[in-house]
Amino acid sequence: MSSVEAVEVALEKKKEAEQKMRNAEKQERLAKKNVETTVRKIKKQTQKKVAMVKKREEFWKYSFWIMTMVVFASCWFKYFII
Repeated sequence: MSSVEAVEVALEKKKEAEQKMRNAEKQERLAKKNVETTVRKIKKQTQKKVAMVKKREEFWKYSFWIMTMVVFASCWFKYFII
């Protein structure tokens, strides 16, 4: 093998190594991006669920007070009307 062929083979191996390195970096960036996207989605879903739970708690809290007031009001009306 001549020195020219050896240099060409070395350059080709170097190019292949650089290409593999770029592909690995690209895959790493994609993996990072996918993880960030997944974390963002999970965070958003969690926030929605927390908001739903808070709304549900407020609903029951207010409905409890309204029902309590209705019961007391009906008792008072019974005493005043009779």
